[in-house]
Amino acid sequence: MGRGLSAAGQVASDPASVESVLAWANRLQDQVQYLIVQNATNPQADFSYWESAEQAIRFREALSPIG
Repeated sequence: MGRGLSAAGQVASDPASVESVLAWANRLQDQVQYLIVQNATNPQADFSYWESAEQAIRFREALSPIG
């Protein structure tokens, strides 16, 4: 299937937000183009789970999200 549609997701420092994005990406696979926004709720927001979780790394490598 083509990637003519876009899906926007938001991750925060809370690992649950990352898991949510990864869950719907697992269902959509390569049917859409992804836009992922890092939502910093404070100036010291920690996105280490998004940056280092193995499943998130595989998602970024396989589906090349924008953002």
